[in-house]
Amino acid sequence: MNCQEFWESGFVESDAAGLAHLKDCARCAAIHRREQQVAAGLRALATQSRRTEAPARLERRLLAAFRTEMGVAPEPRASKWFPVLAWGAAVAATAILAAFLIIGRQPQQSNRPTHTTVEVASADVPYTIDVTAAIDQNGFIPLLNAEQLDPTDEVDVVRMEVPRSTLLALGLPVGEDEGNVQADVLLGGDGVARAVRFLD
Repeated sequence: MNCQEFWESGFVESDAAGLAHLKDCARCAAIHRREQQVAAGLRALATQSRRTEAPARLERRLLAAFRTEMGVAPEPRASKWFPVLAWGAAVAATAILAAFLIIGRQPQQSNRPTHTTVEVASADVPYTIDVTAAIDQNGFIPLLNAEQLDPTDEVDVVRMEVPRSTLLALGLPVGEDEGNVQADVLLGGDGVARAVRFLD
């Protein structure tokens, strides 16, 4: 093998003919050693600069030059303002939606009943209300479908003002007076009204 055949064949370390030529030719052996040293230096440089990158603007310029040289159409550039405009539109839409929901939904005045006074008191009732009796000994009138209370049940007495028409619903006489009547409502431990007593 001569020098020209050696370099044209592309030397591989496992090539026996190429190794024999390197032993015989001092000139080719010296060139091969220098190539090995340069390759080792390039590998070391690649290892050291593995994390080093070119600036983004340089990369863009190189890509643009390459595309121009190869005849490829340039990549369309995204506007720098697109993210800013997108966020601005989202904030504006949110503000318009919030204004729409708030302005058109003002609370309306409701018709509230006249002033009602409620007083709460707790009482131990040492007696049983008989739902079949019209009025018990303490003046309480059992409400329709009310369960009978046991002497051990906890009860609450709530004082409140109710319209006079409530007397009609229970079948009691109503005077000519307008307005409210004070009443004590007897509540069971479960909070359900069991009986009522009118004070006026």
